[in-house]
Amino acid sequence: MDNSGPVKSVRVTLGKGHRLVTNAFSSYGALAARRPWLLSLLGAVILGASIFGLFNAETENRLEELFVRTDSRVAKERDFYNSKYGGFIRKEVFSVSDPAGKAAYSRANLAALAAGMAPFLSEDEAAFNGTVRNPTQTAMLANVQGSSRRMSEADFCERPQVPPVFAPSLPGVPYFAQGNFISVGYQFLTTCLPTKTVAGSPLNGLPLATLPTGWGIDRFPCTKVSPLDCFQEGGLDYPGALRLLEQRGAGPTVPLSLVDIVFAHPGKAACIQDFATKVQTDLTAALGPAGAARATITAAQVAKALNDTTLLFSSWGYRWRPSFRTMTDAQILAHLNTAYANGVAGVTVSQCIQGNRPCCLGWEATHLPLTVGLGGIKRNATGAFEEIASIRVVANNFNPEHPQWIDQMNAKFGRATSAKERRSLVENWDERLVDTWKPMYEGAQGSGFAPGEIFNGSTVGFTTWTAVENVLKDAGHLDPWTVAPAVILVILYIIAATINVFRPVHSHVHLGLAGLGIISVSIIAGVGLTAGFGVKLSPLAQTVAPLLALGIGFNDMFVLGKALKNFVRQRAGRSFEDEMRLTVGLAGPSVCLTMLSIAASFGIAAASPYPGVSWFCIQMCITILLELVGLLLLFVPLMGLDARRAKAGKVDPFLRFVPLHLLVGGGRNSAPADATPNDDLEVAKGALAKPPKAEIDAGGWIPRLVRKTYAPLFDSKLFALAVVAFAAAFFVAMAVLAFTQSESDLLLTDVTRRGTFQHDYAHKSHDDFESWDVAYINKEIDYPAQQANILGTIQAFQRSPWVEQTLKIFETAWLAASPKSVLFNAQNAGLVPTAFTPLPAAAFYPFFQQDYVQRGAQSILQSYHCKNLTTQTHVDCRRMDANTRLDATAMTIYVNGLTSTDRYRTALRDLRAIADARSAQSGNTGGFVYGYIAVLYDQFEHIERQTFFIVGLTLVGVFVTSVLFQWSLLLSLLVTALLLVIDIELYGFFWIMTGKLNALTLVNLAVAVGLATEYTFHLSRNYLVFEGTRHHRVAKALEWTLEPLLHGMAAFFLAIFALAFAKYRAFQLYYFGFFAVLLVIAAFNGFVLLPVILRFLGPPSIFNNTASGIAASAPADTADKPAHLEMEGGRKAAPPIGSDLER
Repeated sequence: MDNSGPVKSVRVTLGKGHRLVTNAFSSYGALAARRPWLLSLLGAVILGASIFGLFNAETENRLEELFVRTDSRVAKERDFYNSKYGGFIRKEVFSVSDPAGKAAYSRANLAALAAGMAPFLSEDEAAFNGTVRNPTQTAMLANVQGSSRRMSEADFCERPQVPPVFAPSLPGVPYFAQGNFISVGYQFLTTCLPTKTVAGSPLNGLPLATLPTGWGIDRFPCTKVSPLDCFQEGGLDYPGALRLLEQRGAGPTVPLSLVDIVFAHPGKAACIQDFATKVQTDLTAALGPAGAARATITAAQVAKALNDTTLLFSSWGYRWRPSFRTMTDAQILAHLNTAYANGVAGVTVSQCIQGNRPCCLGWEATHLPLTVGLGGIKRNATGAFEEIASIRVVANNFNPEHPQWIDQMNAKFGRATSAKERRSLVENWDERLVDTWKPMYEGAQGSGFAPGEIFNGSTVGFTTWTAVENVLKDAGHLDPWTVAPAVILVILYIIAATINVFRPVHSHVHLGLAGLGIISVSIIAGVGLTAGFGVKLSPLAQTVAPLLALGIGFNDMFVLGKALKNFVRQRAGRSFEDEMRLTVGLAGPSVCLTMLSIAASFGIAAASPYPGVSWFCIQMCITILLELVGLLLLFVPLMGLDARRAKAGKVDPFLRFVPLHLLVGGGRNSAPADATPNDDLEVAKGALAKPPKAEIDAGGWIPRLVRKTYAPLFDSKLFALAVVAFAAAFFVAMAVLAFTQSESDLLLTDVTRRGTFQHDYAHKSHDDFESWDVAYINKEIDYPAQQANILGTIQAFQRSPWVEQTLKIFETAWLAASPKSVLFNAQNAGLVPTAFTPLPAAAFYPFFQQDYVQRGAQSILQSYHCKNLTTQTHVDCRRMDANTRLDATAMTIYVNGLTSTDRYRTALRDLRAIADARSAQSGNTGGFVYGYIAVLYDQFEHIERQTFFIVGLTLVGVFVTSVLFQWSLLLSLLVTALLLVIDIELYGFFWIMTGKLNALTLVNLAVAVGLATEYTFHLSRNYLVFEGTRHHRVAKALEWTLEPLLHGMAAFFLAIFALAFAKYRAFQLYYFGFFAVLLVIAAFNGFVLLPVILRFLGPPSIFNNTASGIAASAPADTADKPAHLEMEGGRKAAPPIGSDLER
C-alpha cells in the first residue's frame, strides 16, 4: 500500500474526519445520558409543532393532476383545456357482456342494455317506455341555497342547445317577439296541409296528427354513443316534443309519420307561403308602416328557413330504423355488419333513410362511431364482425366547471351556484346512477338480472365519473381489519426481539415499544409538516407512506438498541454515561448515514415530474428526517435512561407489569454490572478514543451463531468464489431482463379495488373495448384567417389509420354549422356537409353571430369558448357582439385499435404529429390533441430516461453522504456500486413479477437505493471501526450488525405486510411485492456479497489513518495475523475496548 505523499495525506485527512464525526456522536451520547429530559423536550416540541400542519392538509385524487408530468406538453394543454372547459367530460358508462364472450349483440343482451338506460330517462321519456324497469327512480330533488328543483339526466348531460327559433311558445308572448318562428311555423303546417290538394297526389286529404298549439322543442337528446342507435330502441330517451314529430297517421300504402308527410306533401310550398304572409302581416301590425320593409325581409327569411326545416326534421329520429325485438340474432349481426360497412363507405344519410339501407346514426342523422359501443370484436377473413363480447352505452355529462353548465345551473336555481354546490349536485347524481345500476351488476333480486329473471344471461358492468375519482380516493384508506393484525405482529415481534426473561435487567422491551411510539408520532408529524408546507397529499399518503416509514424507522431503532445492549452487558466498570458514549459513537454515524441516505433518495426522487409521486416523496423525505429527529432527541435520551436502569440492576419496566421472567426463575432483579474498572478502557473526554478490536464479542445467540458458524465461511476462498459466481450470474440475468424485457404501463385494473364495479369495468374496458375519444383543441388563433387550415387539419386526421372511419370528423365538428351545413342548405341531399368554402375574413364573425350562434351553432355550443376582448374574461357565445371573439374550440375525434400500451403511445404520438405538422405549416401554434389518452399515456414517453436520471442522482447523493459520514472514498465507491447492482437486479426481477415501468416504479427504484443502504452501510461502518485483518473485521462487522439488521428486516416486512392484503393490485405489486423482493436482494448483497468484497478489497481501519498509524497498518490489512499480535504505531496493541464483554 502506498503510504507516502498525497495518498498518505488523504488518508490522514480522512482519518481525522472520521474521528471528528465519531467523537461528535460520542459526545452527544454522553449529553443524552446527562440531560435526557432537555433533549426530549426539544424533540417533543419539534414533533408536536409539526403535527399542527394537519389542519392545513389538502388531498388530491384527480387522475389528470396526479400522473401528468409537470414538464410535459400535456400539463400545459391540461391547464388550458381546464380553464376553458372545466375539465374532462364526465363519462357515464353502462355495459352488457355475453358470458361466453361471443354474442353480446343478441336480442336479449340488447334488451338488457336498454334496461340499463333507465336512469337516462326523464319522467316524460319514461312515459313512452313502459317496459323500462323503474324508469323514474333516479330523478332527484336538489336544493341549492334554499332553491329546490327536480333534476334528471337531462340536467347533467351534454346535449345540443335548442335554437330560439325552435322553442315552445311562452304564454302571452307573441311569436315574433319571442323569435320562435320555426316552431310556430311548423305547427302551422300541420294544420294547413290537410286543406291543400294537388291533382294526382296520393297525399291529398290525408289527415295529419297535428301538433298542439304552442308546440316547440324544449330540449334535444343527451349526447351518447350506443349500439341501440342502430335500431328503433335507440330512441328510448327521445324527448316528448320530438316524439310528436314521429306520430304515424294514414298513408297511401302504409302509415306515415308526421315529418314524412310534411316533407313530401305537394301542398307544402303553398302552406309555407301562407305562413310567410301571416308573419309579414303580424309584424307590420306590430311595427307599423315604418317596419313594413323589415317585415317583408323577415317573412322571406322565415319562409326559406321553414322549408329547410322540413328536410331537417325528416332526417331526425328513429322511426325508419328496424326494431331489434323483431329480428333474430343472426339478422342483428348482419344488420350491424352492413351498417358498419355503409358507414366506412360514406353512405349518405339520405341513402340510409330514403333508400332503407342499414345504417347506425345518431338521432340528428350523424353517423355513429360504432366500435366505441362494441367490444371484444372478432372478425372473419373478410373483416366482418363474427363475435362481439360486450356492448355499452357511453353518455357524455358536463364537467361541473364547464362554463355552459355553470350558466345552466345558475339559471335553473335562480342564483349563482358555487363550485362546491355544483360538485355536490354531480356527486349526488352519480350516486343515484350507482344505486340504480349496482343491483343489476350484483344480480340482485328484482333487478331483472337475478337468476330466473329476464336478463339473467347478461353480465353488467358500469362506471361513473365520480366512481373513477373515488377509486383513487379510496386508495388513500387501508382497511383497519387488514392493518390491525400487522400492527399486532409488529408489536409482538418487538417484544420477542428485545425481551430477556432470564436476565430481566438486560431486557429492553419498554425501550423497543417506546421506539415504536416515537416512530409512529414521527410519521404523523411528517404528514403534518408536509401539509404545513402546502404539499398536497396523494392517495399514497395515508396508506403506503406510513407503513414504509414504520419499517424504515425500525431498522435504525434496532441498530441503536442492539449496540446499547451489547455495551451495557459488559462487566467493565463503566458508568452509564460512558456506555452511551460508546453506543452512540459506534452506531450513531451509521444510523444518520442510512437515514439521511434514505431521505436523500426520497428527496431526489421528489424531482419526479409526476405530481402524485413527487408529493409522496416529499412527504417521505420529511417523515424520515423527523424520524431521525425522533430517534436522536427522544429515543437516544430514553436509551440513556435505560442504560442508567440497567447499571442500577433494575428490571425492565415491561416485566414489572408483565412478570414473565418469574415463570422461568429470572428473579426480580439481576446483579448490576461488575464495577471493577478496566484499566485498558480508553474513553477520554467524551470521545471514543480507541477502536473496538477484533476480540470484542457481541452478546446474544444470533451473534454467537454468526461468530461460530457464519463468519468462518468467509475464510474459504471456495465459498467466496461460489458467492461471486452466483452473484455474477444472477446480476447478468437480471440486467438482461431489466434492459431488454421491461415494459412501460400502469393498468387501471391495478389501481382499482378488486371486487368492486370499478375494478370489473376497468378489466372489461381494457380487455374488450379498443376505442377512446380525444379532442382537437384550437386556442388563441385568428379563426377568420385559419378556416381553411382547420379544415385541412380535420382532413389530415381523417386520413389517419387510428381514426374511426364510420363517423367522419366533419359531421360533428363546429365548422359543420357553416353555410353548407345541414341546418340551412336544403340542396345538400346527403344531409351531411361534404364541402366547405371559407368565409371572407371580414364576414366570419358577423355570420358567426347571426347563424352559428343564433341558429345552427348552438347544437355544439359546448365546443366553443368565447371571451370579451376588453375584459379578457369568458362570455356566453350566444351573447356575441362586436367585442366578443372565439377563444377556443373543440372537435371530437374517435380513436380505434387501442389494444396495448404501445399502441396507445403510438396513436398519441401520431395524432400529435398531425396537429403539430399542420400548426407548423400554417403558423398556427394553437392546435393540440387532448384527452384521457394524453393524460394516461404521456407519462410513458420519457419514463426510461427519467428513471435512469433520477436513480443516477440518487446514487450520487448516497455516495456523497457516505463519504461525509464514513470518510472512506474506496468503501463509499464499493458500497455505491453495490447499491447500483441491487437496483438493477431488482428492476429485472420486477419484470418476472409482471411489474411495469411507470411513475410508481420510477420512484421505487430511486427509493430502493436509499433503503438498501440499511443492509450495506451499517456493516461497512463497523468494518471501518474495527481493527485487525480484513477477515477479522468482516467477521466482527457481521457479528455486531447482522442481528439488529435481521430484526429490522423482519420488522420492516411485518410493517408492509398489511399491503399484501390490500385490495388494490398496485399496492400488492408495487409496494409489498417490490419491497419484499428488495429485502431479499439487498440482504443477499449486503450480508453475503459485501463481506466477500470487503474480505479482498476492503480499505484499512479508519483508525489506522493517522500519521503514526499508517506505517504499521498495511500488514494488518493484508495478512491474516491473529489480532493480539497486531501493532499500533510500532508498539504492541493495547487490549481492546470491552475485552471483558460477555461472550
